[in-house]
Amino acid sequence: MVFINDPEEPLFPISVVARMLKLHEQTLRMYERMGFLSPARVSGKNRLYSQKDVEKIETIVYLVRKKRLNLAGVRLVLEMVDDPVGQANRIRIELHRTYRHNLITEEEKTDEKREP
Repeated sequence: MVFINDPEEPLFPISVVARMLKLHEQTLRMYERMGFLSPARVSGKNRLYSQKDVEKIETIVYLVRKKRLNLAGVRLVLEMVDDPVGQANRIRIELHRTYRHNLITEEEKTDEKREP
């Protein structure tokens, strides 16, 4: 008989995940508070992490430790991975706003130079 684990099945308590990834339990709780992941709750209290959660935490740790991203940067990367089209549209809108703001600012500077 072959057992295939569901990668989303909650299996690991916070202490095990912390040891596996060499993180403090508070770090995992902080990632949860920031919305990076949502471990399952047993009895409404104890967290259980799935293999998918562990892989996401590994990605976060990689981005922070190896790529030197801060958590705001990690959030952007995760959003791009989770919703690439939506994130691309948000970036496009923000770039357009920034471009328009810079145009208006440059026009104001030009007008100020013209006035005696």
